[in-house]
Amino acid sequence: MWMYLGLLAALFLGLHNLCKKHAVQGNEVFPVLLGTLLSGFLLFIPLFMSSIYDPEFTKEIGFYIASIPWETHGFIFIKSLIMTASWILAYQSLKASALNHCDSNTLCRPVFYFYWSYFNL
Repeated sequence: MWMYLGLLAALFLGLHNLCKKHAVQGNEVFPVLLGTLLSGFLLFIPLFMSSIYDPEFTKEIGFYIASIPWETHGFIFIKSLIMTASWILAYQSLKASALNHCDSNTLCRPVFYFYWSYFNL
């Protein structure tokens, strides 16, 4: 079963990369990246608000977002700067070159997981 899920993940990664390539064609990278981040942020707002106003329900369904100390927020901020730089470079390379050159490793990642998990049992 998990083999099929890994192949399904590879399919969705490929579709995601096609959508990214289509998004950066004729557009600047920063607005596309901002739109991507904002759409992901909008998906988490209901979970965050329900964690504040109805924590029992969100704990029950497994989507509770706990509060964290400011020191942890600082670490998350540093990681987010590193990830933003990585995403900007990845989107720039995706815009400048062919799809099969940019994300071949990303597309093959589930296949590599399958290979290593199957042969390293």
